Amino acid sequence: MEEIVSTIHAILAVTLATLSVQDWKCPICPVASKSSNRQMEVLAVSLSYLIYDMVCCLFDERINWDNTIHHLVSIVGLMATLSYQKSGSELVGALWVSEMSSPFLHLREILKELGYKDTPLNLSAD
Repeated sequence: MEEIVSTIHAILAVTLATLSVQDWKCPICPVASKSSNRQMEVLAVSLSYLIYDMVCCLFDERINWDNTIHHLVSIVGLMATLSYQKSGSELVGALWVSEMSSPFLHLREILKELGYKDTPLNLSAD
């Protein structure tokens, strides 16, 4: 279930990030400027997802501290960007790059759970 939610977030984040670009000649320009409403929406969606995912991780049998610290740092960074309303284009650009491969990563796990581990379909997702 977590992979499906993560995949939905990744697709939504990349789509919203793409739609928030103001000028494709320089997608992260102007640097250190006031965040647009669309950029704020992208960051708010990702912040919500990260909080949800961290809470889910805390209910696992064993707490993965690396993952928890990753979530906390990301949450603090997104909250700071949302509260200062600056540098949204840079953070949205970083989010776009980092989430671009996530659907494929999660598809691999979903296919393994569905029993397609050693099939051509899973090989293509790898």
